[in-house]
This record gives sequence, C-alpha cells and structure tokens, in this order.
Amino acid sequence: MFNSDWSGCIVWSNRTLLCNRCTCRDWRCYNDARAACGCGFHTNCQSTSAISDFNRYTTTSLTPSPTSTATATPEPTYTPTITPLPTATLKPAQVKQTAVQATVDAKQAAVKATAEAKQAATATIVALDTEYPEVDIRDLVKRPQRYKGQKFQVTGKVFTIREQVDDGLFGTGETITQIQIWVTTPDGSKEAVVVLFNGTLEKVFEESTIIVYGVGEGTYEGVNGFGATITQPKVKAAFVRF
Repeated sequence: MFNSDWSGCIVWSNRTLLCNRCTCRDWRCYNDARAACGCGFHTNCQSTSAISDFNRYTTTSLTPSPTSTATATPEPTYTPTITPLPTATLKPAQVKQTAVQATVDAKQAAVKATAEAKQAATATIVALDTEYPEVDIRDLVKRPQRYKGQKFQVTGKVFTIREQVDDGLFGTGETITQIQIWVTTPDGSKEAVVVLFNGTLEKVFEESTIIVYGVGEGTYEGVNGFGATITQPKVKAAFVRF
C-alpha cells in the first residue's frame, strides 16, 4: 500500500501527471478502482507510463546538499626558546687582581677623604684666624676691660680643667668647662687666663696646648691656695682647637 498522506507527495503537486481519462489527482486509485472520485476510469491509470512516473516520484527522496561553512584554520604560534647565558667565572689570577684593585681604590678614597677634610679644616682655621685675630697677652692682662665684647684668640697650656653643670636656681642644665691656661709673653714670662666653654672638651687635659677663639668678658676674681685674691682675664670661648 502507498502512504495515504499525499499532502507532501511530489506527485500530488505535479499537474503534469494526471489521469489520462479524467482530471483526478488522487493516485490512490492505482490499487483501488473504487476511489473517492468514482469516475470509473481509474483502471486506465495503471498504464505503464503513469505507473513508472508514479514510482519515480514516490520513491525518489530528495537529500539536501550540505552547505559549505568556512572554517578558519589557526596559524601556529611561535614561542621563542630563551637560552640562559653562561655564568662568568673569574680565574684565580683575576680574583687576586680584583682584590688588589679594590684595596688600592679604598686607600685612594681614604687619602682623598683625608685631604678633603684637611682642606676643609684649613679653610675653617683661616676663617677663624681672620675673625679672631691674635692679641698681645701683655695688653690683655693690663687692660682686660678694653677687650670686653671683642673677638680674639690666645694660645696657652692647660694647668687646670674641670667640668660643672649649670644646675643652679636659674641654671640651664648645660655642662660648662672651666679652664686656666698659661700664656707665654714675648719676654718668656707667663700670664694666666681663665677660659669658659659651654660643653665638654674631649681629649683636652692638663698640659694640653690649646688655641682659644672667643670673646673677652672682663676679669675673673678668685682665691688661690694661699687665700689671696687673684684677678685674671676671662674669655668666653666659641671654639677650642687642640
């Protein structure tokens, strides 16, 4: 039997394949002359040409051709290979030469630093000598009040030195170093001068020779070991060089 659902049949929609005796398109009459149309002529539809056309259209299935789809082929990715560089190895002679050169460079750097420090110190000394001129100790002893508030320098040897903290009622709490020095006069005699310095003087002891850059503060009065009153020139030191 043929499929009774002729709505999708190619023959059903083909007007050229008609019955040669009537216009009926119902091909079910092929096996049954009692078709719905009842024309009675459908037995003639069994002619050879009609049957072959019917078989050809009913047995041929149409298969859709596949649609070509473009496919992108990825290009290969090149990954470079990194080759590490070999580690340089110094030979013993090169190591020794490098160490010797490092020592030389260190010595040269130290010499240069020392020279620069001396140069800076020399410049400082020159500046101090200009700002604080030398004074004749004989004139300072004779007229100490004349030099009060003036800048000058004196050179002498320490014979007493002591530190004390200014912790009185109105004290500042600072350490004050009090020094007495012998200053040699042009004729070889010696005069005593009292020096006051705010702070501590490291590496300055009795018998140390120092240069005092300061400002005159008149006189200092005290009592010596014999109970006698003494008067000596007093200097407020800004810098002490030794």
